[in-house]
Amino acid sequence: MIDVDAVTAIIREAAEQEILPRFLHLKTEDVRTKAHGADFVTDADLGSERVLTERLSALLPGSLVVGEEAVYQDRAVLARLSEDAPVWVLDPLDGTGNFTQGSACFGVIVALVQGGRTRAGWLHDPLGQTTVVAEEGGGAWSGSTRLTASSKPQRHEMRVQTGPRLPEEFRTLLGAASWPKCAAHMYLSLVLDRAEVVVFRRLQPWDHAAGVLIHAEAGGVSGQILGGGPYVPIMSENGLLMTPDRETWELLAPFLERDFAAHVCGKAG
Repeated sequence: MIDVDAVTAIIREAAEQEILPRFLHLKTEDVRTKAHGADFVTDADLGSERVLTERLSALLPGSLVVGEEAVYQDRAVLARLSEDAPVWVLDPLDGTGNFTQGSACFGVIVALVQGGRTRAGWLHDPLGQTTVVAEEGGGAWSGSTRLTASSKPQRHEMRVQTGPRLPEEFRTLLGAASWPKCAAHMYLSLVLDRAEVVVFRRLQPWDHAAGVLIHAEAGGVSGQILGGGPYVPIMSENGLLMTPDRETWELLAPFLERDFAAHVCGKAG
């Protein structure tokens, strides 16, 4: 369907052209806020999305694009995910808050979605010069190395990455928890042996479509916390639990389900 290496090259070039030159060199006028004071957009986000949109659209004629920044400007862009055409789903600079603070924990996420399914995904760490790629049914790869999801250690030694809100009973089951504030690096951790368990609360397609596919192709197991169904690339607050295997998922999910249900109901009220 697509030349995977050509997409990888486009992502790397976008990062080298629009992101890396601005890292540690942002001016005040290069940074703006969106929905709230901690939700940033920079010239690096906008430039990267522009380059990715132009070049990926040209690479696959007839394809559509759903980019994080385009959706912020016009929510109607999300409707493209329900169309028949292939759709590029872009997070042009994931971890923008980290980027603005000079933290190296940021990345680029690209997925190719069609018919409600993710067909291919890319996670790119610009500073580490690491790109992880998966095609549906083809495994997860970093260069010529086939990746596997982090193996299952003793339960209390499992490394967890998640946000700040986590039920206490869940925390006591596992080992150390961290929050990188960057979905790209959290998904990379699952296939580069830096974490076994990852929990997400808010599901935006540009954050998760690529990573869920890559984790699955590496042998990992995931599911929505509310309802237990498989991930689908839409906006949702059902939560997502990523684990090394089905046994671990079924052990941990009940501890999260009640907390997530209460959170969603509280917002609805």
